[in-house]
Amino acid sequence: MSSESQLKSYLENIKQLSIDVIPCDQVLLESQIPKGNSVLSIETSVLFVDIRKSSSISQNIGIKNMTQLYKMFSSLAAMAIQENSGKIFQFAGDGFMAAFNSTKSSNFRLNAFNAATRIKYLLDNVYKSIVDNNWLFDCGYAISTGHIYMTRFKAKPYDLPSFGVFPGEPTNLSSKLCDFAKENEIMIDQSTYDHLKKFDVNFIRTPYKDKVVYKCKLK
Repeated sequence: MSSESQLKSYLENIKQLSIDVIPCDQVLLESQIPKGNSVLSIETSVLFVDIRKSSSISQNIGIKNMTQLYKMFSSLAAMAIQENSGKIFQFAGDGFMAAFNSTKSSNFRLNAFNAATRIKYLLDNVYKSIVDNNWLFDCGYAISTGHIYMTRFKAKPYDLPSFGVFPGEPTNLSSKLCDFAKENEIMIDQSTYDHLKKFDVNFIRTPYKDKVVYKCKLK
């Protein structure tokens, strides 16, 4: 049987799977997420953060130094996310996606926003103090709130590790809004804004396709 025929058979089997949706009350580490036809459904806020002008920075400091920059950024971002009851789902080069749990004192929407402001603070006050000017960078930020699925997939015919997949409108919208955000700007959707507006954050309503979204500069 050809490799294309094997792949077709495998894809048909996946298509015929009956997906078992399991309600979940917290964002889990990727290693805790079930494989197979089970998916966990959770309401959460998804934060997407992206380094701006990474290509030009890489050209200026070189690929080896850029690797160190990514490692430092990953470390400070992970600290900010963990401090605010979040889990990083995906790190891809110059950006990452994280989702957040609520705590007794704070809703997941506020935790996502606090994580973004914490990243900005750590970049300005820790990272900036140990690097040269040509290593400096800013980020764009975006938050979208709603239900996502958490599942883990393994390509069984191939010797590949399993990886998390997190479909849902918040995943897609936060990524798109982050592309739309300017340097040091955070974009949020209506659901996130409805919770954050009582904290006197200076958000401005702004048009984005058919969505109602808001933006503000992080300080």
